[in-house]
Amino acid sequence: MRRELADLAGVAVVLNKDWQEGMGSSLRAGMEAVRNLEPQPDAVLLLVCDQPRLTADHLRRLLAQHKEAQTADGVRITASVYARRAGVPAIFSGKLFGDLAHSSGDRGARNLIRAHADELGGIPWPEGELDVDRPEDLATIEP
Repeated sequence: MRRELADLAGVAVVLNKDWQEGMGSSLRAGMEAVRNLEPQPDAVLLLVCDQPRLTADHLRRLLAQHKEAQTADGVRITASVYARRAGVPAIFSGKLFGDLAHSSGDRGARNLIRAHADELGGIPWPEGELDVDRPEDLATIEP
């Protein structure tokens, strides 16, 4: 993928040497790279690679809602809502970078989203219910 990403401005490839530990280790590796940025970003957008129905439009709506919510006190996470729960893609404010950097296991940011439910804004995204974890999941995707 490095070759595909090489011409994109502002893109850094981060390798997760501890990938066998699960999603939390990927999140830690990414957050370590974010913490080394100057200046520090105000927020991070976290997404995964197994949601084939994700669109740029949905990401733009998340970003717009998160930006608008920052004027309201208390909203630190703007998440996608599907299958009766909040999840990724989600935007986390800088105040949660430390928590993200200490993620572990296969849950990634799910536990952090649950722990901060009172600081959460959400956007409905029913298409998020489909993720591709096994080859047979591909058969459920309409062309």
